[in-house]
Amino acid sequence: MKVALNNKLNIVFDLDGTVIKNGVKMHDTISDYILNLSTYFNVFFASARPVRDMLPLIPNTLHNTILVGCNGGQAWYNGKIIISNHFKNDDVNKILELLNHIDMSYVLDTDWNYSFSTKAHEFHDYIRQLSLGEIEEREAIKLGITKILILDGKYSNLIKEHLENNKILNEINFHKNEGIFDITPQHTDKENTLKLLGIDFNHTISLGNDKNDFKMLGSSSISLFVGDKKDYSHATYYCDMDTLLPTLNRAIKNFGINYNG
Repeated sequence: MKVALNNKLNIVFDLDGTVIKNGVKMHDTISDYILNLSTYFNVFFASARPVRDMLPLIPNTLHNTILVGCNGGQAWYNGKIIISNHFKNDDVNKILELLNHIDMSYVLDTDWNYSFSTKAHEFHDYIRQLSLGEIEEREAIKLGITKILILDGKYSNLIKEHLENNKILNEINFHKNEGIFDITPQHTDKENTLKLLGIDFNHTISLGNDKNDFKMLGSSSISLFVGDKKDYSHATYYCDMDTLLPTLNRAIKNFGINYNG
């Protein structure tokens, strides 16, 4: 579903490791900067998190921006989900059969609700602190699963083999330095969903720090990678979180726009 974008420059922010640290709400310095940006440019947030868990980390003043959640599995605009990509229920059941057999901790995300594995994990408590909406697993499956978050990476090869053997079309995203990964339906990624929304990547700056950002970064006219060149070698600029804002100012000037934040 395309949204009515104007001809302004597009700026797309990843969340974790890019503009927020340690899963806590965005710092006022960054949120004030982005709020000011949003008066001049089209601002987007694109995250591995579901929209439900993005909103508590972004100040209310930025809730009118376009949010892309679940690595592109959903998009939020004007207070509602406008794009949602679900697994087939049979595929979810086949995945859960293995996860429960190996006693794996996981999270199931629907468009708005969530369900947890029987095996508890500290990350479950973190999600409960962020958002209401926990439901039983069978109810979550009926609503449609957008993302399955696996909270331990040690059986990743076994899980990938299971997906292949059962011909479950999917995308897998491993999260740097966290030892966790998520599974989404095939063709689910930030770049694809931003295109569905109508974004022109030739007039876009994107910012990210992890593998799930690579396609989005690679398609953008200018990209900022929060990290080292050895981790991603195709960015226009490299920075850390402390130098992100002045680096973004430089990137905006590359479009011939004199913006100083």
